[in-house]
Amino acid sequence: MPFKVSVDVPHIFGQSPAKQLRSLSQYSWVSWDEGANYLLDNKLDAQQALKYADTSIQNEERFENLITKSRALERLDKKDEALAVRNKAFKKGNSAADSYVRVGAPER
Repeated sequence: MPFKVSVDVPHIFGQSPAKQLRSLSQYSWVSWDEGANYLLDNKLDAQQALKYADTSIQNEERFENLITKSRALERLDKKDEALAVRNKAFKKGNSAADSYVRVGAPER
C-alpha cells in the first residue's frame, strides 16, 4: 500500500543554526552571518535572521554581514533602514578595496 511522507526540511534546518551556534563558532562573525543567510535564502524567519546578522556585526562589522542585515531589513519591509545599512556596507567595502589596491595583492 503506497503512502506519502512529507517533511518540512527548511523549517527543521531553520531551527538548526541556533543549536549549532552554541559552540566556539558563536564567537565568529561568519557563523552568525551564514545562519542569517540560510534563514533569508529559504524564506524562513526574517526577524531571527536580523538577530543573527546583528550578532555577526557585534563580533566583527564587515561588508558581508552588513549586506545580510540589509536583506533582513528589506524582508521586514524596513526599506529606509535597509538602504542606510546597505550604503554603510558599500562604504566599508570600498574602503577595504581601496586598502587592497594601495597595499597590493599578496605575493605568491
